Amino acid sequence: MSHTVAQPRFLALDALRGALALFVVLFHLPVASHLRDLPLVMHGYLVVDYFFVLSGFVIAHSYGQRINDAVQGRDFLIKRVARVWPLHAVMLGAFVALEVVRALTHFDAVPPFTGDRAPGGILTNLLMVQALGTEDSQTWNGPAWAVSAEMLCYVVFAGLILWARRWSLILAGLMATIGLAILILYAPPEPWAAWMNTTWRTGWARALYGFFLGVVVYRIWTVRPPTGRGWQETGLILIALAFIWVAVGPWTVLASLVFAPLVWVLAGDRGRVARALTWAPLVKLGDISYGVYLIHMFIITLMVIAARKLDLMHDRRIDLGSVWLNDLLMLVFLAVVIGLAALSYRFIEMPARDAVSAWLKRRSRPS
Repeated sequence: MSHTVAQPRFLALDALRGALALFVVLFHLPVASHLRDLPLVMHGYLVVDYFFVLSGFVIAHSYGQRINDAVQGRDFLIKRVARVWPLHAVMLGAFVALEVVRALTHFDAVPPFTGDRAPGGILTNLLMVQALGTEDSQTWNGPAWAVSAEMLCYVVFAGLILWARRWSLILAGLMATIGLAILILYAPPEPWAAWMNTTWRTGWARALYGFFLGVVVYRIWTVRPPTGRGWQETGLILIALAFIWVAVGPWTVLASLVFAPLVWVLAGDRGRVARALTWAPLVKLGDISYGVYLIHMFIITLMVIAARKLDLMHDRRIDLGSVWLNDLLMLVFLAVVIGLAALSYRFIEMPARDAVSAWLKRRSRPS
């Protein structure tokens, strides 16, 4: 359809991704601020499922009609690796370097290269397979499990388009259903990692569920685009926020289903709310959201090490003695993460993407 061809990107969806990425950051941040115990923060891990649904939607839009043979499928996967692997590798290198410094200086009591920082996890992380059943815990840069799970989605997507294009919509729905079923039947039993809060063990099923639901949503969007009514956009945003606020236990498996209509209604940037989300700073935050997601845990690790040295860790949280000072620390932390993410976007992510794209173009030229 004409509107799907004319729209190169979805500004409102990208901007919302940037804003929601901060929920994940605050979920991991162990600072005793005013926000720490809010349900929106305590359940912030559910935002990752918005990322999966959005990714499936955007990939279906960008590549659903551009993968027509094995060479194009290969190029698609190379481009996806070029987009997600460089910063992932840099952050893995940063964590490994920290362990080397720990081993050389013994600056704290934590044994180096043990537990979730065991040397064996370096290879699985480099290959981006650490969330596919190769490990028995989150390893190294914990949030990077989602990168591993999403790479699986890219491979399955390319396979469906290449070998079952006529049935791709049905198979996408089947993949989403299988992912949901696995979450329900085999999600880990631990209270802290049950149902949708699963990562290294069945996070790959969580990714398949959200990603291929996003593919289905894209097909619905091409047939029946949203009308651009602001009340629909506002209502679905409020429903999503309310769900994050209250969802616990088995109800969390509905996360992707809650985010799916939100992706549908905001795609196209037509309504008042969608157009408001295209405010330039929010769109920029969406651009750098991948960096925000991958960088923040390393900064948290450094903060926790410093807090332990200064005896500022109380009940597993950093506490400066005043909740207002803790709020200030939280804001400084967010500013640092956003600044580093902007630098990584400018000097790591985009140069790698552009270099690989240029290399693929040179290879495709006839000799």
